[in-house]
Amino acid sequence: MYLIWPAGYSARTNPLRIIDDRGRVLALSGDYSQAAGLGGGLGPDDPAGRSIVGCPTAHLTWIVAPD
Repeated sequence: MYLIWPAGYSARTNPLRIIDDRGRVLALSGDYSQAAGLGGGLGPDDPAGRSIVGCPTAHLTWIVAPD
């Protein structure tokens, strides 16, 4: 499943973590996910079966949203 982040949000490694648009760490690997203040939902299916730019195939997407 591909994650689509809100503008300014990202995931980083070493350690794996989620960063918000202000540069704050919302969650570290191993944290309980609901504590991160993030929600979201499944993205719509693309009837043409196009892939996301930079991803090799079309799959499910999760649109990440701040709670």
